[in-house]
Amino acid sequence: MNYIPNRNDQNAMKSMFNDIAKNYDFLNDVMTFFTQKSIKNSAINSLKPNHSNILDVCTGTGDIAIMLAKKFPNASITALDFSLEMLKIAKIKSKNLNINFINNNALDMPFLNNSFDLCTISFGLRNLPDITAAIKEIHRVLATNGELLIIDLGKPKMNWLYPLILDKVIPILGKIFHENKYPYQYLVESQKDFPSPQNLSKVLQSVGFADTKIRNFLFGTITVLTAEKSK
Repeated sequence: MNYIPNRNDQNAMKSMFNDIAKNYDFLNDVMTFFTQKSIKNSAINSLKPNHSNILDVCTGTGDIAIMLAKKFPNASITALDFSLEMLKIAKIKSKNLNINFINNNALDMPFLNNSFDLCTISFGLRNLPDITAAIKEIHRVLATNGELLIIDLGKPKMNWLYPLILDKVIPILGKIFHENKYPYQYLVESQKDFPSPQNLSKVLQSVGFADTKIRNFLFGTITVLTAEKSK
């Protein structure tokens, strides 16, 4: 892919993620100074202790689904993503765990209303063409009083290093490790118009979530939000 994809073109987005799948985990580590796994673990450890039916949306290479399977060994865990290449890697990484992987779009999920008591989405929400529609779809499949966990890029107020990393370092890394800078330039663009944690919290409340909590990591460059379906 020799251009920056538009997230409204889901075929182009799917092609991009299929293309970068093999380097995805390593570059996520580099872009977060090797903190992404500890942040994900911290987020998951903050969840309520009793969950029996769990959905990981935009699972990618399966990091969150794998962590959830280890924390909730008796739960039924479903992990969904539209990229087959990402799912192939996720299945290899989780071969000894009981996770049901589904290749499907996050905006039209093949689940009944109120099917899950926990839904998670990690570094995936900003890649969807309609963030509000995605949250509504998660709200639909989540049971009342069910828990939602969102991990994504934040909006640091005072951090000169982050823009430098986004605008300069990430595209260079993409060129070095993937021989193509455009997917990583997309990552830069996707952060710039992604809602701040406070605005995202307002979207959650408008859809029917309550008790939203915001935690910032890595100087506010990564944000963890939790909320409950109130109605």
